[in-house]
Amino acid sequence: MAKTILLVHGAWVTPACWDLFRVRLEGFGYNTLAPAWPKVDGANEVRDWDPPREFAKLTLPQIREHYAAITAGLPEPPLLVGHSVGGLVVQQLLDRGLGRAGVAIAPVAAHEVWPSWTALHAALPVLLSRRSAGCVQRLPLETFAERFAHTLTPEEQETAFAQHIIPAPAKLYVQSVFGIGNGVRIANPARAPLLLIAGEEDRIVPVNTVRALWQKYQRSPARTELRTCPGRTHWLLASPGWQEVADAVIEWAQVNR
Repeated sequence: MAKTILLVHGAWVTPACWDLFRVRLEGFGYNTLAPAWPKVDGANEVRDWDPPREFAKLTLPQIREHYAAITAGLPEPPLLVGHSVGGLVVQQLLDRGLGRAGVAIAPVAAHEVWPSWTALHAALPVLLSRRSAGCVQRLPLETFAERFAHTLTPEEQETAFAQHIIPAPAKLYVQSVFGIGNGVRIANPARAPLLLIAGEEDRIVPVNTVRALWQKYQRSPARTELRTCPGRTHWLLASPGWQEVADAVIEWAQVNR
């Protein structure tokens, strides 16, 4: 039985967002890998991390190819698990025949599904400034609290922000909104099984966006399932109730051995 799970993080965070998941998954005997995005290594001290100049130029295709190389180099096809932008990357890797199965948690919309208004609103300053697209975008605590972790207490929001949040390449906003580099062959019949997970209180990737993606995937005979998590926000990896999401990953891994 395949025992490797490759975890792909999203924007604004480091692989540390998977720490709770890794403990639970490894407790069930799985070997977990959580490589960082290119140019994110060394961001362990989140408060003091100054992103290198190359980080601002990072693109969706570069992130995808980074994880494609890692996946292809493993001794066995792993279960691919991604959150947000990482969820999009997982879909793209499965589309290319990589991985034995995949889980996309609150995934950024693929090219056939429009992003939510919240995501578009967050991207607006970048879209209106040609100059900012080549820079890094910093996430204010107020935005994190309101859109990512609104079910947490103010103290919990501040702690999570200090522990996890780093800048993100502004270019990713532009690419996501205009569908650059986010293509997936939705109807691909040879794709491995895919589980989509949505948080019902998610304001970045609303449950309706994930459901629309699931409906698109019905064009393929490949197995695709949707699971919704009541009361969960976009910060469902590390907020109360994260165990439910981790256990859904474990169940999917056991079904798709």
